[in-house]
Amino acid sequence: MKKIFILSLILAFVMTGVVTAQQQRDQIKCCDKNRLNHGMKADGMHKRFGAEHLLMIADEINLTDEQKDKLKSMTTEFQLKKVDLEAEIQKANILMRDLMHDDNISESNVFKAIDRVTSLKADMKKMHYSHMKSVKNVLTDEQKDKLQSLRKKHIEKRRMNNFGPQTKPQ
Repeated sequence: MKKIFILSLILAFVMTGVVTAQQQRDQIKCCDKNRLNHGMKADGMHKRFGAEHLLMIADEINLTDEQKDKLKSMTTEFQLKKVDLEAEIQKANILMRDLMHDDNISESNVFKAIDRVTSLKADMKKMHYSHMKSVKNVLTDEQKDKLQSLRKKHIEKRRMNNFGPQTKPQ
């Protein structure tokens, strides 16, 4: 009888741990889904970028057909350049990794490979910035104001969902 009681007790502890782990996993999945639903990848990066994002909210900021066509063209051009640059970065990372594991390679060659990867990543950031600047130039001042207003509302909504109403200290 004592053995059954001890086994039941152990089983209860194990089941409690399994249920807790399951709930934590589900909660993490839920958070990741919420991020994805708010235009975020699970790693925190935006899914939509620049012109592509504006096309999603075209009606809200009153884009004209001409602006939509321009933004579609900019999106395609940006995505093609981005894919090429991402491939270059991946190749440079592979080559750098191989050099770092080769004991017969000089340090200066490894440093050159590191500089190449760093330079390509900087080029990506510059390309993103240039794209965003070009996208903004397609908008009228009124549309820029509307976009800013939507961003503020979105930030406040996320803040409310994540942290509840914000009160100012007195």
